[in-house]
Amino acid sequence: YSAHEIRTSRMIRWLMDANETHQVGNLFAQKLILSVGGKYSYEALNNNKVQSTAEYQNIDIFYRDLSQGVCVAVEVKQHAKEGTTSNNESQLNKYEKIVKSWIETVNENIQAYYIFLTPLETEPTNKNWIAIGYEKFIGLIEEFLSDLKHHNPPNKCDTLKIVTDFKEDLQ
Repeated sequence: YSAHEIRTSRMIRWLMDANETHQVGNLFAQKLILSVGGKYSYEALNNNKVQSTAEYQNIDIFYRDLSQGVCVAVEVKQHAKEGTTSNNESQLNKYEKIVKSWIETVNENIQAYYIFLTPLETEPTNKNWIAIGYEKFIGLIEEFLSDLKHHNPPNKCDTLKIVTDFKEDLQ
């Protein structure tokens, strides 16, 4: 399960990253942020103010877009419960502190979104984190695939295949 969770995190990171080989900008990140009630504009081009990192200080995915003043922390769970630190602190509390510390270091007005992705939309202990279940997440992937048909990135066929395989793997 652990290896599958890592592959899932890396795939989500790839989908969110505006600078990746799919070449459709921040389309998936936009869909994810809008799905949790956030505001985020679609940008088709690569953006040097966007970073998407897997395992940033143990946060499964940490997405930052300084050009639009947003960041997203995603914790992916498959067949594990929300973890605790050695001090018995919720891992989500710890990750939220990491995000807030990062925001302080960039010294900009940043809106943070916290997403707890689990198969059955398990409620997190930290109320600042928004639960998303795999069913809803797969729906976002399907929207992405539908929208991708209207774009013509150079690697369109490869991207469609990779994302379709990922969706089927999650199902």
